Amino acid sequence: MGDEERVITLKPGDKPPPEVLAVWEEAWTREDRLLALERLFIKDGSGNIRRIRQLKPSQLKVHRLVEWCRKQKKPARVIVLKARKTGISTYVEGDMFLECLFRELDGLVLAHDYNTTRYLHGMMRLMYDRYTLPKPGLKKSNAYEMQFLEHAGRIYLTTANNKQAGTGMTPHYVHCSEVAKWETGSDTAVALFQSIPNVAGTTVVLESTALRYDALFYPKWRDAYGNCRVEWGGPPDYEVKRVSVTNPAGWNYYYPVFVSVNDDPDCRLELEEGEREELEASLTPKEAELVGLGYGLEYVKYRRVTLKQSCQGDEEIYGQEHPERPEQAFIASGRPRFNRSVLMDMPVEDGRRGRLEGVERNWRREVVFRDDAAEWLVVFRHPVKGHRYAVGVDPATGEAAPGSRDPDFTAMVVVDVDAGCEQVAVWHCNRVHIDDCLPILLILGEYYNWAFLVIESNAAGVHLTVEVPKAGYPVEKLYRRDSWKGAGGRRGVGWYTSGASREQLIAQLSDSVHKREVVLHHRDTVEEMVNFVFTSSGRWEAQVGFHDDLVFGLALAVEGAEHYPAVASVGERYQAEMLRRQADETRDKITGY
Repeated sequence: MGDEERVITLKPGDKPPPEVLAVWEEAWTREDRLLALERLFIKDGSGNIRRIRQLKPSQLKVHRLVEWCRKQKKPARVIVLKARKTGISTYVEGDMFLECLFRELDGLVLAHDYNTTRYLHGMMRLMYDRYTLPKPGLKKSNAYEMQFLEHAGRIYLTTANNKQAGTGMTPHYVHCSEVAKWETGSDTAVALFQSIPNVAGTTVVLESTALRYDALFYPKWRDAYGNCRVEWGGPPDYEVKRVSVTNPAGWNYYYPVFVSVNDDPDCRLELEEGEREELEASLTPKEAELVGLGYGLEYVKYRRVTLKQSCQGDEEIYGQEHPERPEQAFIASGRPRFNRSVLMDMPVEDGRRGRLEGVERNWRREVVFRDDAAEWLVVFRHPVKGHRYAVGVDPATGEAAPGSRDPDFTAMVVVDVDAGCEQVAVWHCNRVHIDDCLPILLILGEYYNWAFLVIESNAAGVHLTVEVPKAGYPVEKLYRRDSWKGAGGRRGVGWYTSGASREQLIAQLSDSVHKREVVLHHRDTVEEMVNFVFTSSGRWEAQVGFHDDLVFGLALAVEGAEHYPAVASVGERYQAEMLRRQADETRDKITGY
């Protein structure tokens, strides 16, 4: 049947002809429901009104995930970080329209402003008017609602500035559009999310292009994407292959979908004759990397044109509006301390969560790693025999950061000194008391070839600097500021942070990042460093709502790598003895450390 099919509108009490009802039933009972979706009409980017016909890869990924939730009898809770103009709103409006039409559900659409609310209503009204299968008549249709005659299904639309959105309702399908732009996001969310029943058959889709590190969308995305992974099959079907929750304790029960600029076939520009050779000859290192990842020269042309035409030549703006990776999407406000361009290129990974255990094998003690998604240790690289490792330890004080409800974290960051200061493991937690961190630190150091420990000795850290040597950890593998910095200063184990030494530590880390002398894999570490800025207090620190525990844990590890005991280069059979002698020569006569 063609696009010119007649529109069938039912009056109250009318029954559709049997042959029409059969087509209707097929459209809705088909397993993947794509037939019904692809019958909807939209206005495309060229202004033409046409059938959807075929979902874009970006739309298909969201559709497959929503359908996966429904088949699993789970509430569909999906959060989408997207590039511009990828058709996500179109898909969600279409799916909501069909759900409310056929299942007689209540839908709720929240947009960031009134004009967008009107636009989304117009999109849904076009779908209704051009729908060619049987449908109820309209009882009411305006910018704020759509109700049907003799039909329980209805759709309400409002702006996110309505802090009472959802109050007095029980919406079964909620579409939150451009959440990062909600001016009263957190306040609106309080009332809204309480109104949605947490049962199978309900659907909530939060979608947005990033807008800095906002107070609602970004935390929701971070807690979903940082703790849950969805794997899709390849084109053309993009079936959901696997959903894995990597950290149940941190997951917020939303399934993340990242829609990159590469998921939209429209983000390509056709090459003219001779242009391919010109592009190949003029590729920047960044563009060459993208081509190697399969983006193609047509995308490179699109990127160059869009960067200049729509993004003022600013790479950060392009990354926010047309992200190639999730980390590019969020732009921090404020003057940054660390080179953000370098940080955005860091090879972040998920790593493996688990715990370390000491076991006896052949009458010898060994430390082994056990996978456990509920633990706080994330390992990116296991120890290599003969490599030197440094661990930076930033103990928690128990205080909450400004603008945050969470107390600060204890951070232990491990770097491989012999692999270019590569970050190989992170233990990061604010639910374990500092007294209970001692055995965790001891076994972590032991696992990484008796790593060189650099413990901040202020406040809560004093406990660790006293107890670690008592527990039998080799004293020659404990950082002592005076041992490596010359005479004078505070004696004893650990790094003492003062106003001057704090700036020194930050400057050293900044220099290492700028020179690409440190390699980071931990996503949260990169995030903290991006948001470490010059604040109104007149110093470099985490901006409101963020922590800096990982920043200082990493800075201490880099300090340890920089001042790892020089004797580490001596042959293995002499190393232990020489380290012991050096420790004896510098040991404090009173404390014994």
